[in-house]
Amino acid sequence: MASEVFTVAAQEQTPIDDLFEAERRSGEVLISRLRLVILLGFVPVLYLVRFFTGYISLMYIPLVIGKWIIMCAVAYLIYHMLQQGYYRRFIGYCTISLDLACITISVITLSFYKNMPTGAMNDPVFVLYYLVGISSVLRYNYGYVVFSIATGIAIIASLSAFDMHFFHIPLDSAFLIDRIAAYVFFTLMSISFAKLIKESIVRGYNIMERHLRVIDAVLDIGRKIASHDELNRTLKNITVKARDLLQYDVCWILLYDGSSWQVSVVAEDELPEAFKDPELIRAADAGTLPAMAKKAGLQMRGKAVAELAGTAIATSGVITGALLAVRLHARPDQTSDHTLLDMFAEHAAICIENSRLLQQIKKQTVYLHKQLDDLSSFEEIVGSSALMRQVFALIAKVAPTNMPVLILGESGTGKELVAQAIHNLSRRKNGPFIKINCAAIPSELLESELFGHEKGAFTGANRARKGRFELADGGTIFLDEIGDMDVGLQGKLLRILQGQEFERVGGEMTRRVDVRLITATNQNLADMIARGAFREDLFYRINTLPIRMPPLRERKEDIPLLVRHFLNKHANGTPIELTRSAMEYLTQKEWKGNVRELENLLKRIIVITEKDIVTEDDIRAVDIQDKAIAARDYPAVIKEHISQIVKNSCTVSTEMERIEREFISEALRLAGGNLRKAAAYLGMPKSTLFNKLNKFEIKT
Repeated sequence: MASEVFTVAAQEQTPIDDLFEAERRSGEVLISRLRLVILLGFVPVLYLVRFFTGYISLMYIPLVIGKWIIMCAVAYLIYHMLQQGYYRRFIGYCTISLDLACITISVITLSFYKNMPTGAMNDPVFVLYYLVGISSVLRYNYGYVVFSIATGIAIIASLSAFDMHFFHIPLDSAFLIDRIAAYVFFTLMSISFAKLIKESIVRGYNIMERHLRVIDAVLDIGRKIASHDELNRTLKNITVKARDLLQYDVCWILLYDGSSWQVSVVAEDELPEAFKDPELIRAADAGTLPAMAKKAGLQMRGKAVAELAGTAIATSGVITGALLAVRLHARPDQTSDHTLLDMFAEHAAICIENSRLLQQIKKQTVYLHKQLDDLSSFEEIVGSSALMRQVFALIAKVAPTNMPVLILGESGTGKELVAQAIHNLSRRKNGPFIKINCAAIPSELLESELFGHEKGAFTGANRARKGRFELADGGTIFLDEIGDMDVGLQGKLLRILQGQEFERVGGEMTRRVDVRLITATNQNLADMIARGAFREDLFYRINTLPIRMPPLRERKEDIPLLVRHFLNKHANGTPIELTRSAMEYLTQKEWKGNVRELENLLKRIIVITEKDIVTEDDIRAVDIQDKAIAARDYPAVIKEHISQIVKNSCTVSTEMERIEREFISEALRLAGGNLRKAAAYLGMPKSTLFNKLNKFEIKT
């Protein structure tokens, strides 16, 4: 019986062992308290009664009191150590030995205190041995019981020998056997009660563990629902949780596919075709699954189905599927299975409904975003702030006229887009729109670029060529960065503004054109006039209708619109979203490079992060990298390098090709051979990069 009780713990899981380890500790504390109660309450009363009845001689009273004080002190020390948390397995053996020793000492000494000695075996204190045997069981360890019985039998036999030697009491075998049998009997009988307690503890623990597993499964499914995870993955997680928790062999979900009677299967395990039948959904709703399984003779993995259970999944009052489960071996306790299956089915219904609502919201969001983009953009210029609405109104007013327009604003604010919008809304919209950046062309070549040249006008002029003004005849010409134009060339520009006529470089024939002039600059032309760097009369000619483009820092409320616009433009159809903190980070930046800087940053984020949801940390990582690169004094390094090359004589075209080759090679290395990433690093279209790879014979 003892082995039956105490081998149970070895078969349980580690948490059960931990639980009984705590029970053993608690049992040891309980026994230490009982020991103190006996020593402080029972023993003094026993001695007083024996003294007043003449059972103990007066001369032994000091010895009795001294022995009692020592025992109390030892008992309290043990109790104090256990209360402080000091507990080891060997303490149980020590306290059993100590209890047996104290009782034996008491029995032996009491036999000498008597006026008429009757021996140690006949003393009433002998009953305390039985309590020690019972206490060994309360420690829930088989070793303690064996130790207690073996030691107790040895002590009882020794006491019998003691009586024979000191008191000359003849050995009574029947009496000795009765004492030993009583000791063993009380000890073993207490094991039955300990077994009941132990089974109750195990049963309570198993119930608690099951409840905790149910709670954990519910919380895990709740987290999946809250995370907006992919529907099929979340439903599969529900089937796995239901299978493991309820100890089914297979668990799966059948869902109606749209309005048809066809079904889709969500399961971790492979299922025979018979378990994909839509009739199972109707049977689950009607509660006839067991009868259906018995009638159809369903089999799985070569075995007959012992139990087929399930419950319907309903969303918005309509049956959309069923959660089904199979056992190949019957389980006796099935009382809570159906309730838990209903709970899992409810979670599945919530997942399906949430997925449907999420898809609906996404569609509505896309539609609303499109409407918002239409309302917040003007001829591809994005913005809804008060400053941008003023710009849009001014563009709408000046576009129908033929007057020159001067667009003012910092670099990257979108001045070229304004020029394009004016052209598109003008009566010249069907004519050409010619753009030229005055800062990008050397002053000695700009005149030929603007007005054209005749054959032989200068070295290399092998044929006549039309200038940009001729090409823009009947349309609009946009001169960007006009503040960088040479003062001498400004006079010729003034003439064409006044009479719409000019001569080509090296030519004598006056040519007439019908062109509208739009100019732009990021410089303060008034200061340049004061320094003599810009003609005042030209300024008044081009400044007829000025439009100022505000920097991005003055219209930060437009940043979310711009972010969405650029993500849609450059993400190649991939839906990318920014977290709230990421958008706040972008809104708070200074943006010295204005809209162009924002667009370039978003391009790099798309290429480098390759995420559907971009966080603030992702943006900071790209931004810090950009700042680290910008902090280096690259112009000085490049200038020094060029100086060394020129001193050693060189061919400019060869050096430029070599530098371009190095740029492309480094971009390919950083991109890991990915052409799309490398093109983004270099700021050029993928097709251009591909042509240059062929030109320089660079292998990816």
